[in-house]
Amino acid sequence: MYGTDLNNVDTDGDGLSDYEELNWLEYNPLVRDTDGNGVEDGNEDADSDGLTNIEEASSYGTDMIIADTDRDGLYDYAEVVTYGTNPLNPDTDGDGVNDAVEVAIGSDPLVPERTFATVLSSDRTAENPDAIDIAVTMTSSADAAGTLQVRPADYSDNPLITSGIPGYLAAYNISADGKFDSAEITFTLGSGIWVDSEDFQPRIYFLNEKT
Repeated sequence: MYGTDLNNVDTDGDGLSDYEELNWLEYNPLVRDTDGNGVEDGNEDADSDGLTNIEEASSYGTDMIIADTDRDGLYDYAEVVTYGTNPLNPDTDGDGVNDAVEVAIGSDPLVPERTFATVLSSDRTAENPDAIDIAVTMTSSADAAGTLQVRPADYSDNPLITSGIPGYLAAYNISADGKFDSAEITFTLGSGIWVDSEDFQPRIYFLNEKT
């Protein structure tokens, strides 16, 4: 049907089997450089993940047309070259948190852990003296790892949150999925807000929306 060699799995000798060229990559199995761009088909990168077709097919067993074979959020190249994780397993160390989340929160995706620390922080006071920075560090088990979110809150979140409150400085919504073991919240007031006076007594209030 295809004119390929019955006795040679790679008729054109480009490093890819005829089956891979025809059924996966839609290349010409009779020509080493299907698109004529000067790069042999085996050295092309069909899914643009940083690995050549030959590397994916022969060395790592990854998908040549899907950049993130295990769909964990990390491209195959990043897994095998940058982080040393398994591109065929979304949770290389088997601790319940996928590799991309571990990388994002600064955890080691190669070492199984029972607790995970997630840190989110802003850095605005250095440039804006009238700003307020917030930093949140949360320690949790696997089910809540990487789910920490911090965002400014306003009236649309709750009618009790309004800049019309005397002394109001800022409000934030802090949330996470699952349960957390501990959390620390730190506010840093810019020099334009801080007043060096006994009358200036900053307070932190927590709004329990249920009650």
